[in-house]
Amino acid sequence: MVAAISTTSFRPGPTSQSIIICVIRAVGSGYLNALKNASFDEVAKAYESIPMMYKSIKRLNGDPNPLRKLVDDYVSSVSTYLALTQAALTLRHPDDLDKEKTACIEPVNQRQSHLIAMQEELATVKGKHKAAIEKVVQLEEALRIACEEEQKLRSDVDTKSTLVTTIE
Repeated sequence: MVAAISTTSFRPGPTSQSIIICVIRAVGSGYLNALKNASFDEVAKAYESIPMMYKSIKRLNGDPNPLRKLVDDYVSSVSTYLALTQAALTLRHPDDLDKEKTACIEPVNQRQSHLIAMQEELATVKGKHKAAIEKVVQLEEALRIACEEEQKLRSDVDTKSTLVTTIE
């Protein structure tokens, strides 16, 4: 009598357990290789299907944690790389920064030169204004003296005119 294979029950033995472990390793390795062969932009999308893979491994009485660590480390590295690449795109080359700095400094230097010229002009105008005020003060003093002299002379003229009229 030949033993018939039963399709209704499976009794794992030592050989079947090693086959299951090999299957789990092959599935994990295949998934990891698929992730590594995917473009970096596709890794996040491929990573979305991994929970299903972990459940399958658990159903086969396997431990998904070693695969989870490898996958998480790889996906984290890819995410970091993508973030750094994106950040690098926003950085500017030092030569560009020097050009921008020069472009910014040049108008500031022009305005500073203009300011210095305006300050010098203001100082000159203030000096002229002070000299004009001093001249006005001198002229006012001279006018006051001339007015006093004119009054004195008018008084003298009046007095002498009166004297001449009385003598005549």
